[in-house]
Parts: sequence; C-alpha cells; structure tokens
Amino acid sequence: MADFAVKPGFISGKVYTMRKLILWCGILFFIYNVFLQAIGSYEINYFDGAIQIAAQNYVAGGLVPFKDFSLIYSPGQYLLAGKIVPFKSVFISNLFYTALESLLVVYASVLILKVFQNYSGKYFVLATHLAVSGIILRVFGGSGSLPYILMEVIFLISLTPAKKALMLLSLAYVWLRWDWLLFFASGRWSSTKLPLLGYLIGLGTLTVYLLLNGTLKNAFLYMIYLPIVMQGSYRHLPLPPPTLPIHPNGLVYLAGAVFVVLIFRAIKTWSNENVRNFFPAALVFIVTFVPYALARSDWPHFLGVWAASSLVWVMIDVFIDGDHVNWLPKAVIPLFFLPLVGWYVKGVKSFNPKFNYAQVVLDRELAECKNKTENIKINSIFVGRVSYNRFLYNVASLYLLYPDVPPATPNLMEEPGIQNTCEFGEKIGQYLYTAKRPMLAFLEEGDHQPENELTRKMTSCGKIENYLSYADYEKIGQCESYGEIFDIRLYK
Repeated sequence: MADFAVKPGFISGKVYTMRKLILWCGILFFIYNVFLQAIGSYEINYFDGAIQIAAQNYVAGGLVPFKDFSLIYSPGQYLLAGKIVPFKSVFISNLFYTALESLLVVYASVLILKVFQNYSGKYFVLATHLAVSGIILRVFGGSGSLPYILMEVIFLISLTPAKKALMLLSLAYVWLRWDWLLFFASGRWSSTKLPLLGYLIGLGTLTVYLLLNGTLKNAFLYMIYLPIVMQGSYRHLPLPPPTLPIHPNGLVYLAGAVFVVLIFRAIKTWSNENVRNFFPAALVFIVTFVPYALARSDWPHFLGVWAASSLVWVMIDVFIDGDHVNWLPKAVIPLFFLPLVGWYVKGVKSFNPKFNYAQVVLDRELAECKNKTENIKINSIFVGRVSYNRFLYNVASLYLLYPDVPPATPNLMEEPGIQNTCEFGEKIGQYLYTAKRPMLAFLEEGDHQPENELTRKMTSCGKIENYLSYADYEKIGQCESYGEIFDIRLYK
C-alpha cells in the first residue's frame, strides 16, 4: 500500500489542546476498564464466559479439545491459556487475558501512530480506538475480547509494510476463529495475498493438530456443521425494532447508517489517493463482522460491526481533511457511543472497583448446588435439562463447580437446534450412556422465553430425556443457580 501523505495545514493552539484532551479521555477510559477487568470487578457470563473458563481448565487438566470436550470455536485460545499458562482461577484468567489484550491494544496504537504519523488527527483515531477497545473488553470480558482486538491489529498491519507480521498473525488467528479472518483475507486478496496465505497455512497447521489427535471429524462437526447447518435457523433472529437512541439495540442501525455515509464520503473524495488506498481495506474490515451481527441479532453481537464502523469513520475523516479542521464529521463521533449510554448508566455500580468480584459472584451463585453435592464422589458431570422443549442455553457455570471432573459429554454448550433434534440428541444419549460413573447431573427444570417463532414452536425429539429418565439414578434434591431451579441426580 502506498504511503499516506498529509495535506498541509495550520493547527491552532486551541485545536491542538482539544485533540490532546480527547486523547487523554480515551486513554483514561481504556486504562480504567483494563484495571476493573484485571482485578475481577466484572461478573463472568454464566454461559459463554463460564464455557471459556471451563475449556481452559479442561486443557490444563490434560483433556483434548474436540475429543473430551467441544466448542464451536477454534481451540487455540484454550490451548494457550490451558497449556502454556495453565490456571484454574477466574482472577488469574482475568489477569492473563487483560495483560495479553492490553499489549495488543498498545501495539494497535503504535500501528495507528505509524499509519497516521503525518497527521495531527491521529489523536482522534487513537482516542476512538482506545474507547472502543475499552467497551469491547467491558462487554465480552477477557477471553471473549481477544478475537476482535487481534482482528483490528491485523487490519492495521495491512495498512503498513509489515508483511511478515501480517502473515504470521493471520496464521495464528485461524486458531482463534476460522470465519472472521476468512472474510477479511478473501476481501483483501486483490491488494495483498499475505492474510489469505497466512490463513491457509494456519488452517493447515490446525488440520494437522486435529489429525494427530484424531479429532478432525468432531472439529468439523462442532465448528462448522452445528453452528451453520443445525443451529442456523434458530440463531438467525429478526433485527430488534428501532428503540430509543440510548438503547444498545440501536447499535446495528447506527452502524448501518455509518456504513452508508462512509461509502458516499469515499465516492465523493475518491480523487484523494489516501482514500483510494485506505477505503477498500476499511470496507472489508467492517463487512467482516456483518455475518456475526446478523447471525444472532442481540446487541452484543452488533459490537464488532459497530466498533469497526466507528473506527473507520474517524480514520477516513482524518485522511480526507489532513490537518485542516472540519469539526462537523468529528462532532458525529460522540453519537457513536450514545446507544451505550443507557447500558453504562444502568450498570454504573460496576464501575466501582471490586477485587475478585467475579469469583465472589460465581461462588455465591454456585454455593447451594455445591453444598448439596460436595461430599459425593463423582467421575463425570453433566449440565442439562429435564426437558429440551423451548430452551436457549444452559447454565454452564455449574461445570466450574468441579473443574477437575471431566464433562460427561463433549458438548459443553446447549443451544436450540442441537439438543432438541433426533440426530444430535441420540449422540448425546450415547455419550451419557458411556460416561464415567458415578455421573453427577444438574438438570434445569423450567422453559426459557422464546427468542423467535422457531424457538416458540420448538419441541424435543426426546432422545436425551429418555436416557435421563430411564437410567438408574439417585435423586439428590434440588438447588438454585442464577435464578434457575435444578434437579440434582447421581447416575450410578
């Protein structure tokens, strides 16, 4: 890519001071979010967050991804956390991921300074990058934020001559997510083949790893077939209706509006060489997150496309204006964060530093189930349901009750379109039949509110329920966790 050239212009002292002030706001916002995440002030999500911690615990204990347990994500993140830096503490998990992601954000900041080295507007870009990174870290937590932050780094590297780093990071990224990088690398093929080359090499190394462990078939099943084919119709939800400007559901509409305006701005300024060099990469970067946003239409899934759109808006504005000050596009920037204001205000208490609060909440929510089972000898654990009619998820945090006990089935996460089917229900029934005994089961009793018409009409084939009903078990009692009631059974 050609070097970006600055349009010369005069910067007044007031403008310079304002830019510095905006940058410091971004820096302080990011640092404070990192601090809160590092000390464990934020609760972990009892579904996605708990599954990620359980997965790295299992790897640390010697279990093999896609053989002893399976997820819909590539295994690199759990191998990194479980093998290279093994830990079984939520607090240590937070420290590890926060340190890793902070380094990546700092690296991304250095790349921004490099790309925009001749532009005083780099302060706006840096401030937006830091603010967006802080929000991503706040919403997705430590392990969940890594794929987005690394994707941004790859995008920024593609704007620089650092070709070796581009290929190496693309190779590594396949081990985190196989889909996002595929979209980006394919879209950038015409200008640089290195991301796609790194993707193919990474895919090759991942395939070799799976073949050596005898898990290639299962990996295909869990990473590709289940989320795309079996869950597809249940996961594709209608877009939420437009809401108040301060509701986060508005992120998807805001990102769409920004995307359209960006295209018009790029067309209008196409004679600008910097815009011509930058916009194709930026366009691909935004589109990379669109399938993820539309696949499951709740606001956290909109964050990727929103974050990319916000960052690209500021970057292209700097390229268009150079050092000339045009405050109108910059005045739009605070509007990008408006949909999140209500969510932040509602959760304002979470901005109070609370050391290891994530572990405190986890222990509190698991305490009743722990007290009723801690003196029972078990060799496997299963978190499921009494009935698989109208459900959306499982309370996977219960797997963290006994992190050294292997799961009874490879499938840690339960979602509509899988467990309720005859095809997969029978597979899980077989896993339960061969699981090590005694097997401790926590079976959720109530139904969930439907997300769409399909989950409202969903009925179970009954394969898992048949096994759970007719196999020999001892009823231990009931317990409550995260507001749900569980039947506790010991299968012998």
